[in-house]
Amino acid sequence: MRKIFALHRGKVGGLDAVPPFVALIEPMIEAEMSLTERIIRSATPPRISRPDPALVIAGDPVHTTWNIHDDRGLYCGLWQSTPGTWRVSYSEWEYVHIHTGFSVLTRDDGSVTELRAGQSWIIRPGFAGTWAVIETTLKDYVILDRP
Repeated sequence: MRKIFALHRGKVGGLDAVPPFVALIEPMIEAEMSLTERIIRSATPPRISRPDPALVIAGDPVHTTWNIHDDRGLYCGLWQSTPGTWRVSYSEWEYVHIHTGFSVLTRDDGSVTELRAGQSWIIRPGFAGTWAVIETTLKDYVILDRP
């Protein structure tokens, strides 16, 4: 294993050239390849699914999921859905980054959140309402589902 950075030590204009946080990061070493993984669709076979028909409000949404990580309540990968609307109820925490498409989350209280390409969002436990895919949407997700 090798260090992943080099720092200049000494004085610059009478001041220390190394900031005080250096002592915290100097021990960092390059992670072994098995500890990093690029998130790409071609590396994982997709899982095709649909929402429970009892929850579908409009359309026939088809979900394609490339689940890259699934360990002790932590999940991450890529998810894509074709247009449609269905009911959702979150008991887990989810981070999403929208790559392409346009979706709308509508809470049961009527508040609306538009999810557009290039945006990132957190959906917290307790969210209940609908997820409407207006334009086929591709997102990264990280879900934490722990008590």
